[in-house]
Amino acid sequence: MPQATTRSGGGAGGGAIIIASSTQITNNGFIAAEGGSGTSRSCCSVIGGGAGSGGAIRLMAPTITGAPYRPCCPARGFISVSGGVTGRSGELGGNGRIRIEAFNHQYAGALFPDDAASVRVGGLTATTPFLPTDPRVPKWPSIHVTTINGIAITQEPFASFAVPDATVSTTGLVTVVFNTKNIKTSAVLTFHLVSPDSGVIKATPTFISGTEASGTWSAPVSFPIGFTRGFLQATWAPPVP
Repeated sequence: MPQATTRSGGGAGGGAIIIASSTQITNNGFIAAEGGSGTSRSCCSVIGGGAGSGGAIRLMAPTITGAPYRPCCPARGFISVSGGVTGRSGELGGNGRIRIEAFNHQYAGALFPDDAASVRVGGLTATTPFLPTDPRVPKWPSIHVTTINGIAITQEPFASFAVPDATVSTTGLVTVVFNTKNIKTSAVLTFHLVSPDSGVIKATPTFISGTEASGTWSAPVSFPIGFTRGFLQATWAPPVP
């Protein structure tokens, strides 16, 4: 009788890692979500297993730092989402994705793979804490607060989750002014105010002037007593093909 063909086990996928801090992340070591290697072909009737794909790593903090890459054993200053390898054939699993998001990006280590398709490294604005920006992507949308009750809001790299961007000395309505870039003027903006004592309060900014390239919006907002964090959301319909 002819011998049946079987397959040996394939490599596991890299999974996902998310590390978030309200202060700082420092990576002087090795963070990996790599795909597992497939098994080798042992004989004519056994086919080697495929390699696993790399996973995803996301770091989020006001400041992210890390030492330069040192290829010692074990490696230092390294983030990897590489795919695995298939046994004797040497075929590679697909690479994963790396996303580093910070007000103050000081990470000096190595990223693998380090290319525009797999890595997103960007800064944050004070009111969109985990919306990345990337100068390599044309017309990347962004939104931030410019003034609160006439107080100018300092933008990156000085924004912080620990120090208030503005102090409001009244619980009455004050004007908050926003700036959008590459966001349609017909978009719906939502300003989320998160307070430990008052829960979530929402305000809807109104478009005042400008263009899609750079627009000015404003909203009357009543801030609760105590420390409040602001988060901005913009929603608009995609262009009709």
